[in-house]
Amino acid sequence: MTPVSELPFNVRPNTRKEKNKLASRACRLKKKAQHEANKIKLFGLETEHRRLINAIAQVKQMLVARTTSDSFPKESQELTNASEKIAKNATRLKVAGQTTEFVNKVLEKTQIRCTARWLG
Repeated sequence: MTPVSELPFNVRPNTRKEKNKLASRACRLKKKAQHEANKIKLFGLETEHRRLINAIAQVKQMLVARTTSDSFPKESQELTNASEKIAKNATRLKVAGQTTEFVNKVLEKTQIRCTARWLG
């Protein structure tokens, strides 16, 4: 759009109004997009938190079983391997500290799914 100062006097108010309207719409859309991104971040962080809490509970149960039961393996290497497996499974989804990347991945996957539905 041309600057308002370069337009004739009779057109300036309408042009100014139109620019304000477009700027207002852009602002609303940005705000809406940010709100949706925050909802995606919150979902990801809650999921990550739930997985980590479950992993801690599993390792805790494993340690309690090891100390109280004779049938549980006494080898510390086996305990380490099992703990590492649980930790690896729990940290498969990394959101904290990488929220922007997480949101972009979710949007990308969603876009691919929507495109696939439309095409096929």
